[in-house]
Amino acid sequence: SWRGCCIWAVVAERWGSRGGGDIFFHEKQQDGTWGQPMHMGSEINTWFGEEHASLSPDNCRLFFYRVGPNSGDIWESRRVNGVWQQAVDLPAPLNGPNPMRKEHDPCMAMDGRTLWYVKETGEHIYEFVTSVDTTVISTVSEPTARPHVSDAVLQIASDGSGVLHLQLDNVIVDSPQTVVIYDLLGREAKRAAISFSRSGSGSRGEIGVDKLPSGSYIITVQLKHRAVSAKYIKVD
Repeated sequence: SWRGCCIWAVVAERWGSRGGGDIFFHEKQQDGTWGQPMHMGSEINTWFGEEHASLSPDNCRLFFYRVGPNSGDIWESRRVNGVWQQAVDLPAPLNGPNPMRKEHDPCMAMDGRTLWYVKETGEHIYEFVTSVDTTVISTVSEPTARPHVSDAVLQIASDGSGVLHLQLDNVIVDSPQTVVIYDLLGREAKRAAISFSRSGSGSRGEIGVDKLPSGSYIITVQLKHRAVSAKYIKVD
């Protein structure tokens, strides 16, 4: 967990498991040792098989992959007054309608709002996706043309300073927004305000990005309490 007090594990064919793979957890004891694995119960585990658990920073929301019944979806359980509630299959746009395409490997970012996951878009074809804000995901429906970051170009000068150029498609932005840059472990590397101008059916803007360490990063733009789909950049 984010607080270092629990370890989440998937175990198959262990006493107490329901079948396939089940989610267990270990709690850290006062002496620093880890306790025995504890089964998460029927609110989360089923005969279908569950795996790839990811906990929110407040330790109150658990996202995981369930093998069935819709081929494979991302599910969520919430902890209320210390008790984990019955897990629910997350709606569109996070889980798609095609029963032959899976969504899996959820990973909650440190901001407690952004959920990264993998979407299967074709045979042996996968897409790394950032969800809409998961605090309102149950009320969000899939629009015909969803706003997304279609282009992200980082230009770096010889002194290490840089400018990040962003193109948003399917949305006209006329007020300052927030750009958040994460490393691949979900840690926030930079947060800054950005102003956009109209560019065709979308919007274009730029911000200064000074001396990011070498590595790969994920770009998100916060629009009206939503995180539009992300883009990778790589800093050499």
